[in-house]
Amino acid sequence: MIRTNTFDRSGGLATLRRRPMFVMAALVAMVLAFSAACSNAGESADPANGTEPTEQGVGETDFTIAPEGDPTPGGRVVYGIEAETDGFDPTANRWAISGHMVAQAVFDPLASLDADGVAQPYLAEAFEPNDDFTEWTIRLRPDVVFHDGEPLTSAAVVATLQAHRESFLTGSALAPVTDVSAVDELNVLVTSSQPWVALPAALTSQVGYVVSPTMVDPATAEAASRNPVGTGPFAQAEWIPNQRWVGEKNENYWRDGLPYLDAIEFRPIPQVRSRVNAFSTGELQMMHTSSSVVIAELRPEAAAGELQLVEDRGEGEESFILLNLENEPLDDIRVR
Repeated sequence: MIRTNTFDRSGGLATLRRRPMFVMAALVAMVLAFSAACSNAGESADPANGTEPTEQGVGETDFTIAPEGDPTPGGRVVYGIEAETDGFDPTANRWAISGHMVAQAVFDPLASLDADGVAQPYLAEAFEPNDDFTEWTIRLRPDVVFHDGEPLTSAAVVATLQAHRESFLTGSALAPVTDVSAVDELNVLVTSSQPWVALPAALTSQVGYVVSPTMVDPATAEAASRNPVGTGPFAQAEWIPNQRWVGEKNENYWRDGLPYLDAIEFRPIPQVRSRVNAFSTGELQMMHTSSSVVIAELRPEAAAGELQLVEDRGEGEESFILLNLENEPLDDIRVR
């Protein structure tokens, strides 16, 4: 299926009025922040409806609304997601799509995929392998701080990666790693048992999110999943499970000028139709869906310039069939 982010420009009114410019700019900024790792963007014009679709994928287009002026920072966005998450400790909690959306607001990964799907340094400043790719030196960006005021250092990255290596959930993702050590304040040495050319790509995933040392400290780790602390654009201000997660702007964020928003609220609404209704009435400014029915409904509105639509045509949804081999199949449900 196609996973789709949508946001409205009508303010929830029956008459489709434009939102104030600062809201539109903030929404565009958030879409870019959340989809940078999976988008492949070029531009093509659509004179028929006055929008400028952004080409993404083979022969496909997204309908995006051109800005009317310079973005003005500020505002708050309420984003509808399809599920709640059991916690936000990347070393211990299971993240589906919705979990990653919240996590990307709190944490920065060491690496991120560019438009061509190639892993590039992100929170890391550089990745430097030895000749046979059995050792990687990860050089960190200087002067980055966590939400709790602690500096980003090699010790924090070592603690995070070691916690992943010891994790029943995520340890297999770093199975080739035999040692992680601090070279100095901003350099980490990762040693593997075999050549591992794809290590930076592995660090674009859940194991690449760097957490504050307080999250993996045995004295404070018990509450870590409910109190995530990272270096990301938003710091957790409130989390009421199954109601809302609220993040406030990280005033010390290392990316100049970001984030645009003062706050972001993620609201889990599992029922697809309820989420669409909340979006239509203006209760939500953005939403995520993987429903093919809803996507088909939204495309004509996007083509008419009534809302903005961004479709992720990268990796699709996965489905699994599990077979119980402990018992024979029922007589009338034989496996053929």
